[in-house]
Amino acid sequence: MFDKFKKEITDVEKIKNNPSLGFLRKFTNKDELWDFQNKKAVALGFAIGSFLAFLLPIFQFFFAAIMAIILRANLPLAMFSTLITNPFTFVPIYLFAFGVGNFFLNVVGIESKDDVNFEKINFQGILDLGLPLFLGLFIIGSVVSFVGGLLIYLFWNKNKNL
Repeated sequence: MFDKFKKEITDVEKIKNNPSLGFLRKFTNKDELWDFQNKKAVALGFAIGSFLAFLLPIFQFFFAAIMAIILRANLPLAMFSTLITNPFTFVPIYLFAFGVGNFFLNVVGIESKDDVNFEKINFQGILDLGLPLFLGLFIIGSVVSFVGGLLIYLFWNKNKNL
């Protein structure tokens, strides 16, 4: 399975000529952006993509590509790792992130799902719900990207033949 995935994402010319890259196409000629042999670039690519997966609900691919180009990280892995959040994982991740953020802020004072009255949500209510959610997403994204990038970097040599 990994060989098929690696073959698809390492077809550099196919990806470089993809029209969806738009104006970024002219910046993708650097070889280090496509290198799966450089453990620093691979670890950084995963860290970028996983952080943005949690932080941004839209345009994740676009911002992951820009960050990978700027930081010279692995471009395909940065973009692919944004798929941690997808339509199947979105709701559980956001509920967990809200819980994490609310744990640190305790702004809302919600003990259970029955405490939320969706019929009376106003602008202040949206702000009260949004701040814990954003903080939780930031914390989870930071932890996942740091731990994941570090694990890739530390254990790269032990399983290099994957």
